[in-house]
Amino acid sequence: MPEHREVWIDLPNEWLGSHLAIRDQAVEKSNAYNSKTLTEVAVSMALLEDWNIPSLPSNPEKWDFSSLDMRLLVWVRGEVLSDFGKDLEVPKGLSSPLPMP
Repeated sequence: MPEHREVWIDLPNEWLGSHLAIRDQAVEKSNAYNSKTLTEVAVSMALLEDWNIPSLPSNPEKWDFSSLDMRLLVWVRGEVLSDFGKDLEVPKGLSSPLPMP
């Protein structure tokens, strides 16, 4: 993200079934935000392999998004959920979710 050169996120090389469980747990825990957008940001952060966002502690229990740049939060949400969402869809016309060798 150009405005935040020190910020980076590391997406998994492959989305696995374990990521579905992580997503569901993160949704449940982040409902306290009472905000669909902040819940999606928290879920996105939970799904990352690694990341660097200054002033955001590694412990999700201590995350406070209120002082972070909104564009940064929306960028993280977009990058992660876009990539994750691709694997949640089965292409039309395929009887199997994966092409057979």
